[in-house]
Amino acid sequence: MIASYTMTTVSFWCGLFGYTRQSYYKSLHRHELLILREEVVIKLVEEYRSKGLKRTGTRKLYHKLKADFVLAGINIGRDTLHQILLGNGLTIKIKRRASKTTITHAWYRKWPDRRQGLKVLASELLWCADITYIRIVDGFVYLSLITDEYSKKIVGWCCHESLHTEGCLQALEMALAARKYPDRKLIHHSDRGCQYCSEAYTDRLLAEFIDVSVTQSGSPYDNPMAESMNGQLKVELGLDGTFGHTAAAQLGCGEAIRLYNDERSHGSLDYLTPSEAYAMTGEQVKRWRKAGSVDKTTRSRTALDAVNLLQVETNNVNCQPVDDF
Repeated sequence: MIASYTMTTVSFWCGLFGYTRQSYYKSLHRHELLILREEVVIKLVEEYRSKGLKRTGTRKLYHKLKADFVLAGINIGRDTLHQILLGNGLTIKIKRRASKTTITHAWYRKWPDRRQGLKVLASELLWCADITYIRIVDGFVYLSLITDEYSKKIVGWCCHESLHTEGCLQALEMALAARKYPDRKLIHHSDRGCQYCSEAYTDRLLAEFIDVSVTQSGSPYDNPMAESMNGQLKVELGLDGTFGHTAAAQLGCGEAIRLYNDERSHGSLDYLTPSEAYAMTGEQVKRWRKAGSVDKTTRSRTALDAVNLLQVETNNVNCQPVDDF
């Protein structure tokens, strides 16, 4: 703005506001560097998301791209990365659920909740099952999922046109066929949906000597891992969109599950993928903070904040921001 005044000089304006010419030109240079840094960060994020993980959030992006940032000479933290994503419309927007998939019937046998208090330290000790809806042009199809609690790996799935037990049974058969540790005592946990409490489904579990576990209250908090994983498939891997027909939805589900199992890292698995964690044993290292553990006084700085801070620190002068000229 100063340079646009042809009748005055930079020295005049700098003197008027307590600047030196050197500090003014340094601040312009730093601002240009911050803009360039932001462009490089956006490019790296877009390249990573173009591989299929289009809706990866800030925390995992920072973990995956940290080495690339170093190679590019960019020194930023997770909060700064989030600020850049937010300022460029690259944060993830979460859509609300709109379909009921759990239908209970009182006359089915009541099974205990064996998950409460259970500490899982290896794969194939606890499976969690759930159903989520997938939108198509003419309505919905229903994705039945079975997920290993320890590794978070989806071990069985089926995208079916109805909520009948058949889709859940197909997912179960896939999971059973893929077992790597059949000697481990396994528990199958689900909500109180009629599909999972039906005789056809529970008889198949008992035939494989798998213990049946069912939530008691009907609350999604009683099956948190399955509910969380449903959200990850939709929010991060694109299953919250609308497919043209059932076959397209099935292809989309297959690709999303492949990315989830083999490509998507988990903060609760020390940033391993579920496929990598499946062969491990012992307590997993969690890399995320619990809600409320972040100091409320901590705030991210915008690019302009960073310019002003650097200016004060390096020049040790008390001056106004550049944009106030």
